[in-house]
Amino acid sequence: MNSGKETITVRVNVEVAPEALEAIVDAVREMAGKDDRGRYQVDAADAVGALISRFLGEKDFQAYAKDPENYEGGVFE
Repeated sequence: MNSGKETITVRVNVEVAPEALEAIVDAVREMAGKDDRGRYQVDAADAVGALISRFLGEKDFQAYAKDPENYEGGVFE
């Protein structure tokens, strides 16, 4: 998400569809490949965080967060 703007890292719990998580794991495993023992040396959690951060930056989460109407309908329930 860092596009020259100052950012901070926030640790949160995020609900995603199992299919989305499976797609991320499959993609990073394919990119990383297996080591000499046949194991994948990739951290899927880091990949999820990076992908979500990129998505939030591209979709202007800052503007979304500033809109009070986005807090209606169960955000704090």
